[in-house]
Amino acid sequence: MTGVVDLFAGAGGWDLAARELDIDPVGIELDAAAIATRHAAQLPTIRADLHGYPPRPSDGLIASPPCPAFSAAGNREGLADIGRLQRTVADPARLATEPDDGWNDSTSGLIVQTARWAHHADQWVTLEQVPAVLPVWQALAHGLKQAGWRTAWTGVLNAADYGVPQTRRRAILIAHRTRRVEPPEPTHTNPTAIKSGDLFGGDLLPWVSMADALGWAGRVGFPRRDDRGDSCDGYRERDWFPTAGPAQTVTEKARSWVLNRPATTIQCDPRVAPPGHRDRAGGERQFPDGTIRVEPWEAAALQTFPTCHPWQGTRTAQFRQIGNAIPPLLAHHILGAVQ
Repeated sequence: MTGVVDLFAGAGGWDLAARELDIDPVGIELDAAAIATRHAAQLPTIRADLHGYPPRPSDGLIASPPCPAFSAAGNREGLADIGRLQRTVADPARLATEPDDGWNDSTSGLIVQTARWAHHADQWVTLEQVPAVLPVWQALAHGLKQAGWRTAWTGVLNAADYGVPQTRRRAILIAHRTRRVEPPEPTHTNPTAIKSGDLFGGDLLPWVSMADALGWAGRVGFPRRDDRGDSCDGYRERDWFPTAGPAQTVTEKARSWVLNRPATTIQCDPRVAPPGHRDRAGGERQFPDGTIRVEPWEAAALQTFPTCHPWQGTRTAQFRQIGNAIPPLLAHHILGAVQ
């Protein structure tokens, strides 16, 4: 296999961004609904279970391994695997021989498989996962450098800093075999930084609010769009607005944050939680007062997918695909760093 490979390709968040940069990846995916969406979007796809699909050479590797084992919204059983994962991916020799079983969560083995694929890439690698996986990406960066790679950068990026109307934070690894690469420079910043005279925010645009992204700004009842529209102007265009229709019930608390800030992380769910930390272990609800309900195409817009992206499957399957995807606009900035 040559060219660029996108592991766990999902509905195509990485792929849409790649095409804007004249990269045409081949996606590897197992989920039937995501594959149907990819076929409808004419994205090249191989159906395969990466648990048993051996690594192959590629020019570049893209991967967003499954995160339920590590995500705050998932079972988090993978957190018990972090130490073993670090030891495995930091040592190229151990990585080659580590058994695929014996993990607390089966998705941990998929991160090991991702690391193996990374070592088979001829030029560059870009990886994305929830922030809890950052120590593993740091260990893999060490392993790549041990194998002779020139650059392997890791860190946590906030999607809102790149124009995505969502404060989605993700651990990123960007690596290149032969040249130095840098993380993408932010294009946006928290408006409070600008208002307070932060010298580092002077040349940056303010974050895009959820209301602005969905055309809700200035509307009393946040009317719901009842069709998806026919336009397909690309993932960077945010010029569509909901049509008039029945207003959803919105509390004053919800209206306040939606009008003034980006959405919180879009999950595999029609509910968008308000900002703020909640002690789930202490019994606090994940979706308290201030939660907003959205339709699939609204969630997709908050992920910066084009309005015409051909989502397939049930409503539940569509929300799962949307929540699992990387925002194409964030992916565009990350991929630009290795081009």
